[in-house]
Amino acid sequence: MNRSTAKRSIEADIPTPQPGQTLATLYYDGLCPLCQREMTLLKRLKSAQLRLLDIHKQWQLPAEQREAMLRQLHLRLPDGQWLMGADASVEAWRYTRVGWLLKPLRWPVFGPVVDRVYRRWAKRRFKRLYGSGRYLCTLPEEAQNDP
Repeated sequence: MNRSTAKRSIEADIPTPQPGQTLATLYYDGLCPLCQREMTLLKRLKSAQLRLLDIHKQWQLPAEQREAMLRQLHLRLPDGQWLMGADASVEAWRYTRVGWLLKPLRWPVFGPVVDRVYRRWAKRRFKRLYGSGRYLCTLPEEAQNDP
């Protein structure tokens, strides 16, 4: 296999939107040091079909939704479908040339283990950074109106 064939087969795996489709959007925690490092790398490698948004800058979302999104990675696909956790991460990396390297993480033999490890890590990360999370993402007027 020559270089151009290898490049073409890798690029063929990168999702491309159909006419009229929107971008895939990955929502990440911009205050998490590990998340920041991953997003810096992803930003450098990603295609134009993936948009990265820091959850802390998404004030138009309800407080409960922002907090839920901070608990684990969320990816909204161009068709409107949502992926969360390890599924979101692996799918987001498909928008790069190296995404094929993560495919085995979703194979039936590894997927359940990867999901358990991700959930445990995400729970600990959230608790370490935010504690209980109550009013974590609440605007001042939302906090005043809560019973």
